[in-house]
Amino acid sequence: MEEWLEDHVKPNRSPSTYRGYEQTMRMYINPILGKVPLERLNGQDVQRFMNKLATLSPAERQGRGRKASRAKSLTSASIQRTHATLRSALTIAMRYGFILNNAAKNATPPPLEKYKAKPLIEADGLKLLDSVIGHRYEAVTTIGLSLGLRRGEVAGLKWTALNFITGRMDVTHQLQRVRGEGVVFRKLKSKSSVRSIQLPKFCLDALIRRRAIQEREQQAAGEKWKDSGFVFTEKDGGPIMPEKVSTTHTAALKAAKLHHVRFHDLRHTAATLLLAKGVPMKMVQEILGHSSFQITMELYGHVVKEQREAATEAMEGMFGSTQKANVGPNVGHGTSTTVQ
Repeated sequence: MEEWLEDHVKPNRSPSTYRGYEQTMRMYINPILGKVPLERLNGQDVQRFMNKLATLSPAERQGRGRKASRAKSLTSASIQRTHATLRSALTIAMRYGFILNNAAKNATPPPLEKYKAKPLIEADGLKLLDSVIGHRYEAVTTIGLSLGLRRGEVAGLKWTALNFITGRMDVTHQLQRVRGEGVVFRKLKSKSSVRSIQLPKFCLDALIRRRAIQEREQQAAGEKWKDSGFVFTEKDGGPIMPEKVSTTHTAALKAAKLHHVRFHDLRHTAATLLLAKGVPMKMVQEILGHSSFQITMELYGHVVKEQREAATEAMEGMFGSTQKANVGPNVGHGTSTTVQ
């Protein structure tokens, strides 16, 4: 398995993909299946392995190098990812002639339970924005809520990507944590993720305040200042870690006295509110950087459905009662009407 990671995954996949596979191997596959000879691994072993994963307690998961989790059991999505990782590794083992059959193909992972996003309603979004005005990381919340940027995209934003004259932001890079390499500044992995967004004025204003705060911090740091070029920095000028975007978001929610939602849920909030205000689905796709219109439609099609139902009710409210009042009692009972 280690050879698969180093010889096949690391040279050919992105650092984040490698990190995910490595973490899965280290935390779940190796501790449970590590002592089973590869050639003796069968479908029943893999099935029992996945059943075992579903029973791991939070303490057991933490003991495998994972941070303490609120969840009582491993999610079906995590078990499916683990199964997919094992199946991919065994596929390469078959290709290299180490085994004749892929035991993972004969096992059935649990059905996927999709995460239910928790977008904020408009009133809560306003509370959140009000709670961060003047804070040194105010703009983290502002661009997360208004533009739906991902955590790594926020942390990886540089001043050179902003044009305050045209009011546009180019989203081209991200900061990613890569095992063995630390945090890496890298291009976004797909062409569709690279995008140019027109900023609303309140977003520009928050970024201008952010720049003023950073300039004061640079003066205070003096020669110790690190000229990294990032929009969101520590007080010495070094970039903030992607994890700090999340902790900053959590603090903002507490300040606004709102229930907990993930930072990524601000992305869902932006999409939902834009669609509710009548912004075309195609435009929302471009703002979020989805690779296809279908992805956006699958995630947010329910909002469009609700809009259609609301439009139907509005039309009925405007004209339905009038039409009913004007329709004669004999219509539909043998009386013919002709539209001239």
